[in-house]
Amino acid sequence: MPHSFMVNSFSYLEPEIMPPTRKLPTPPTTGCREGNPSFVYCNFNKQLKFDPIVFKLWLETLQKTDNTVLCLQENPKESKKYLNAFIKEFDSSLLNRVRYITFDHNIGPFETKKRVETTCNVVLDNYAYGAHTTAVEALWGGVPVLTFGSAMDMSGRVGNSVLTTLGLSEMIAMDDEAYLNTAIILANDQSFYKSIRNRLVDTCLMKKPKRHVFWDLQRYVKNLEKGLEEAWFNFLVGAVPRHIFVKDDVEKADEEKKKKAKKNINTEL
Repeated sequence: MPHSFMVNSFSYLEPEIMPPTRKLPTPPTTGCREGNPSFVYCNFNKQLKFDPIVFKLWLETLQKTDNTVLCLQENPKESKKYLNAFIKEFDSSLLNRVRYITFDHNIGPFETKKRVETTCNVVLDNYAYGAHTTAVEALWGGVPVLTFGSAMDMSGRVGNSVLTTLGLSEMIAMDDEAYLNTAIILANDQSFYKSIRNRLVDTCLMKKPKRHVFWDLQRYVKNLEKGLEEAWFNFLVGAVPRHIFVKDDVEKADEEKKKKAKKNINTEL
């Protein structure tokens, strides 16, 4: 695929699920926001995606920033005691700065998007098995995502693919040190954080015919269809399986259609 391989339909769900605004939403004063922390890091993935190395980076981030908290989801709820034991061994003073929200199987994308945009300042991604849907929900809520760019498997490269397409390469860390430093800067440098968030929000607010490529589902479908047609043709002619690189000429095709329609109108006149 010419852009990100991650697909989404958020820009087609208005007005049920609206894009973010440049103005930060009013945060709640309960849950992970209790006590009015200045900055909230979040990760709402299942705990099976966590690994000790990255989790320690999250805890180091808390150590090196003031009045910040880490908000996690109890998924599964049995993991909370093991995570707390890990935190206590690393630095027991951080136990009250790692908070949990209850996992609810019944809520849909409207509620999850609203939850992340009102609770989180930034989402901290995993390494080997990164965020997929939860990352896109956060981004459509105007919440930046910090991810790794060095993972080799597809499961760890979703965030990299999405952020590259959105033009937010600063949020892609190539090693642990860069990941930690960026996480700290996001909380300590308000102008840097606002710049990242505003650029993200601007991509969400782009409308047809100039919708941003990542949020343009119709464009994604057209490009996917081209790839499938090429694969089918490759099979029909008996060629060996090969990599297929889809060239994005959707804009060019649309322009040609407009020119053709204009030419037809002029001919009729």
